[in-house]
Amino acid sequence: MVDELGLDGAWGQCETTAEFDHAYEAGARRMVGSIDANVLDDRRLARVANGEVLVSIELYRNIQPNLMPDWRNANAGVGGHCIACYESDTEGAVYTPVSSYRELGYYAPKRDSVYAVGLTADDWQALG
Repeated sequence: MVDELGLDGAWGQCETTAEFDHAYEAGARRMVGSIDANVLDDRRLARVANGEVLVSIELYRNIQPNLMPDWRNANAGVGGHCIACYESDTEGAVYTPVSSYRELGYYAPKRDSVYAVGLTADDWQALG
């Protein structure tokens, strides 16, 4: 799509190694997803650590309530977290308000991003 539509600034997805590779090979240098060891090996992680690839890390505690932030010392390429609040029976996701992310220090306005599906009026206010 980047080539077909002449997009500038497209984002790739990196929830898996294959997605990271596909996005990278297509020219994406900004991605949303994971940098866990099961997704990025040392070679791929180095691209994030040196800032060549910028990543917003999914921190979907609505699906994994015990998920902890881990930037794997790749801070130069990590722009922050991408949080999610939505409820979904098919995914086992439980509604998790923005305020809970803020209380834990896992959401900072103007640094982190939000997958906005399912946000309530209170959540929109808590985004700051």
